[in-house]
Amino acid sequence: MGRVPHSLGPYLSVRNADVLLRSYERVLGGVLTKREPSSGPVARAEMRLGDSVITLTEELPQGNYVLFFTNDINSLEANICEPGSGWAVISRPQRHDSFLVMHATDPAGVTWIVQQPVSGQKAES
Repeated sequence: MGRVPHSLGPYLSVRNADVLLRSYERVLGGVLTKREPSSGPVARAEMRLGDSVITLTEELPQGNYVLFFTNDINSLEANICEPGSGWAVISRPQRHDSFLVMHATDPAGVTWIVQQPVSGQKAES
C-alpha cells in the first residue's frame, strides 16, 4: 500500500480559485503543486503552505470539506456505519485514478473526502 504523506487537510470549495491561489502565494508564501485542468475552472488544485497542503476546487457546492488520507478505508467505513456514530456515508469507496475515494458526513454536517492509495501506488503530496 502507498505511503500516506499527510493525513488531514482542508478542502475548500470556492469561487475564483485562481485569485485565492495567487493570494496564498503572495501573502502566505504558498507553492502551487497541482492544478487540474491547467486552465479554466479549477477541478482540483493543491497549495503547499509550510508542511501542510490546502486543496481547492470550484466544482463542489459551497460547504465545509475535509480531505482525509487513510491506509484502511474499509475499516473507516465500518466505523462510520456503526450504530450511534452520528456519521453517514454519502458514497462508498470507489476507485478514482490511484485512490479509493469515499465521502461521508460527520455529526456537524461537514463532508469528509476520504482517500486511500491503491496498492502499489503512492499518494502525492
